[in-house]
Formats: sequence, C-alpha cells, structure tokens
Amino acid sequence: MKLTKSLFLAFAGLGLFACSNEEVVDNGGIDGGATVTVKIADVISRAPATPTMGDNNDEFPVDIQSAKLILEAAAGGDELDITQELKESNSQFTFSQVRNPTKLTLVINDGQESGLVLEDVVNTGLAEPLYASTTQFTPTSETEYTATLQPEHRLARLQFSGLDFKTAGSSYTALRLDGIYLNGAIKVEGTTGDKLIANASGAWTTVKDWSAPVFDEINKIVIGAGAEDGPWPSAGCYAYNILPNGNDLPKLTVCFSGAEQPNVVGAGTYRYARVATYKVEGNDFSGLAGVEENGTITEFVPGYIYNITKLEMADKDLGPTPEGGKDITLTATVTVTPWKLINGTVEWQ
Repeated sequence: MKLTKSLFLAFAGLGLFACSNEEVVDNGGIDGGATVTVKIADVISRAPATPTMGDNNDEFPVDIQSAKLILEAAAGGDELDITQELKESNSQFTFSQVRNPTKLTLVINDGQESGLVLEDVVNTGLAEPLYASTTQFTPTSETEYTATLQPEHRLARLQFSGLDFKTAGSSYTALRLDGIYLNGAIKVEGTTGDKLIANASGAWTTVKDWSAPVFDEINKIVIGAGAEDGPWPSAGCYAYNILPNGNDLPKLTVCFSGAEQPNVVGAGTYRYARVATYKVEGNDFSGLAGVEENGTITEFVPGYIYNITKLEMADKDLGPTPEGGKDITLTATVTVTPWKLINGTVEWQ
C-alpha cells in the first residue's frame, strides 16, 4: 500500500499558518498582549513494518513518539506537549497574552539543532529526531501573529535483508558467518573525519567494541557440520539509521571466520565481502536524489530509506581482509523511501 502522508511533505510549509504579505517582526518586536497561533499540518504516526517495504519514492510518516512546541517570550511564553495532537489530526495551538516573543521551537523525538550522535540515532527506526526554530513572527492583525517552521530530515535509513551464500560448487569445506557492519559510518553529525572503521584482518573483534551499534552478530555456520541454509535474517532485516556524509558512503562488510579452503596457502581463517557499489533497482531513476543515470547511488540522502535485499555472495566475492574480493562484482537487490523508499542492488568488491 502506498502511503501518501509523510512528515517530510506535511512540514514542507509547516503551518504556523495564516499566510500574510505583511511585514515580518524579528526578535521581540511585538509589544502588546498578542495572540500567536500555530497550526501544524496533519501528521500520522504508525508502527513500521520490518523491513519498511514499498516502491521507489513511496512515502512513510515519521513515527512520532514525542513532540513539543516551545515559545520563548517576555510574557505568554510556554512549552506545549503536542505529541498526541500530532498523531491524531490537524491541530492548532495558541499562545495568548504574548509579549515580546523571541523564539519559537518545534522538537520531535528529542531532536536537537545540531551535532546528532550516531550512537543515539542508529536504532531510532522511523522515529527520526527532528528540530526547527524561528525568531520571525508575521502579523496578520494588530494582535495576531504567525510564524513558519520547516524541520528537515538529517538521517538516512539503511535496511539489509536476504543475506545468503552460494554453497553449491564452493571450494570451502568450512565457513562461519560472524556478522555484518557498516565500515566508514561517521560518528557525529558535521564531523566527517570521525568515522567507525575496521579494515584489518580480525576486524570483527574491533567492530564488537564499537559504542554505536552499526553492526549485527549473525553467528551461523555456512559450510561444515551443523550448517544452516540462508538467507539471514530468515525474516525482517538488519537496519541502521546513519548520518549521511555526502558521497562518502559507508560500505556494508560481511565477516566470516573458521574458513577452510584446501589448496589455498596463507589466506588465514578470516574472510570478508564488502559492498563496492550500491545501485537502484529497476530502470526508472527519475526523481531519485543522489542517483546517477545508470542507477548508481552516489549519496545516501537524508529522509530516504534504502532497502537493500538479495545480498547473495559466492567464493569469488570473499577476500582475506575487509577490502573484500578483487576485480569481482556481484549484484544484489536494493530499495529507496522519504522517509521515501528506494529499491536497489549492490555490487561486491
């Protein structure tokens, strides 16, 4: 089912409404006992499917777990809990007997003005933290004023499912899948050089000590006694909210251990597969931000869900370090949603 309501669109002209061509009053120019009316467009909250599924550019609302509207003023300022009202319907909020207002702020899901930390947002799901503020108030009459807020998405969401290994014809006699991680995810918004990186053989030990859980343990025997068939997970997905970093995309890396491969010398027991390229599924890439004409994803755009499925690997995609295999490509399937969805594929490195 295609959902047409999303916080991203509903807030595009976030109505502290009553459009007016009159002058804008900035920082406390309202001297009398004025009324400031705030109207926020309809926002519906829902529990997300696991994973969030749909067609490219399907839209999904932000899951509102908390919301507050804060007016700072010499008199009449207040903090309103508007969580339930935003979940249910269009709502109008009024601050009365306001004198010298200085700032109006909207905070959803504990959003903050800057400096989001990966550790705090990676597992927030569709309950994305949002924030907007203004110091400008527009008069619609002598005693009535409005303002406009426009919160913007700052997270992208990656969902991985269908992870599998082609055992038919494999040269391995033993292989264990330890887990997956996002190599190169930035830790703090705006600090592009501060990343979580594990590139050495034995990287899985390093990853499990990361404070931000952009990894999942899987612990499945792929080949050998007690082997289990994929895909992993058998249902649902591994999902991470990330802080986008332009065209520097974190690379999904798959970790294996206990590798036994007869007639291979000096490779050790660790094996890794790393995504080289993310691609959008299908042939129509129109309207998809951060996607080249050939479907290659060059940027994880804030406000989009990237649903990556059918992550199938074979012997050729594995290497002894997290750089993965060499000169090999393997296509897997991906999807993108704001909270739009994009479906797509990946190529292994």
